[in-house]
Amino acid sequence: MSLPLSLTLMFLAASLSVAAGYSIWRDLRHRDASRARRRVESEFQKPGSKPAMRTSLFKTDGQLDFNALQSDRQPTLDAPLPLPRRTDWRSHLQKMVEQSGLKLSLNQLAYLSAGTALIGAALGFLVGGAMLLGIGAIGLGLTPLLYLRHKQKSRLDRFLMQLPAAFDLMARVLRSGYSVPQAFQAVADSLEPPIAGEFAQCQEQQNLGMLPELTYRDLAQRTGILEVKIFVMAMMIQRQSGGNLSEVLERLAALVRERVRLRNHVRTLTAEGRMQALVLLVLPPVMFLVMRFVNRPYADILLEHTGLLAAMFVAMAVGALWIRKIIQFDF
Repeated sequence: MSLPLSLTLMFLAASLSVAAGYSIWRDLRHRDASRARRRVESEFQKPGSKPAMRTSLFKTDGQLDFNALQSDRQPTLDAPLPLPRRTDWRSHLQKMVEQSGLKLSLNQLAYLSAGTALIGAALGFLVGGAMLLGIGAIGLGLTPLLYLRHKQKSRLDRFLMQLPAAFDLMARVLRSGYSVPQAFQAVADSLEPPIAGEFAQCQEQQNLGMLPELTYRDLAQRTGILEVKIFVMAMMIQRQSGGNLSEVLERLAALVRERVRLRNHVRTLTAEGRMQALVLLVLPPVMFLVMRFVNRPYADILLEHTGLLAAMFVAMAVGALWIRKIIQFDF
């Protein structure tokens, strides 16, 4: 075994060992937070529950299931949010598109990815021949998915930032003597998207005859945000056992506001690490392209060592995952 290959394997072994040790330490340190999150998730994903079906505002006669609606007439606390039993890549992409707010279909997303992959393959072939053809195709082919993920994360972050104001507004409306549907309508009329559109859809579903419990569950399923699931659980408990819903909403608004403040504080502390990760991942390919334009024969020597290139990409992938594990926190 050659010396460079031995050093590469030793580096990978050491990196994976450190990552495994950090993962074990993090799981032990943040066990309580993980247990609380799993407890909330378990209320929405219990075994034996019916799979949720995407429902539109208007139904045809063939889409109505009166037996299912009748069975849901009397919800209980044990009735979780129905979720699909099997989540494949197509349903995951569909959920990403819906949460991003982009007016795209999966076919259009596939066409965009294929087009950008062809452009990347052509650029890679022109710059570095067959060696960079696959790298360029994969790199630019993933660009639409990365943009979709960015839009999804941005929209969910805006939704989360608007939640405290929405809960405070609902609490004031309920304290004034109005009903829960009117509180939902007040949020839809007073706030901006994306939370206005989600609450408006929930209210529209109730106006068209859907049970409130089903609309609340659909809201939690569409957003996938933990704070919204807690809100839905509070609404379900209040409908069954009663209580001062306005006070619950005020406390929930304070809780969400504190969680958002803590999350922003953590993002501020980890901003340097994220910038370092971006620089370390972007610098090698950028410098290689610069060297090919400045001194092409010197840069082409690197393309002759395919094993070294493969080890470099594996090391960069491990480093990216390692940095991502360090700078991300579970709240």
